[in-house]
Amino acid sequence: MARLRLHAEARDWVVVDEVVDQKSTAAPPPLGLRPNWVKVKAYVGSGQAQGIVATAHTLDASDPTLTEWLHDQHAFLSEEAPTSAGTAR
Repeated sequence: MARLRLHAEARDWVVVDEVVDQKSTAAPPPLGLRPNWVKVKAYVGSGQAQGIVATAHTLDASDPTLTEWLHDQHAFLSEEAPTSAGTAR
């Protein structure tokens, strides 16, 4: 999480909250089934957050539902590349 915070702060983005999505499998479940997605959607939907910073491949940036929702919210997704240990670098 610290590296994701640094990624955001290096771009002068204000971090609203740190939401952890613990995935138990190699392929994460659909967003609608992720417990903390509701919290993320609420932050973006209310305007408290203008975007999402995530470790690469934790969100499917090619998912048309996600990209359409981000577009409708005028929000962004910034993905930080994972290290070989699976954490953001």
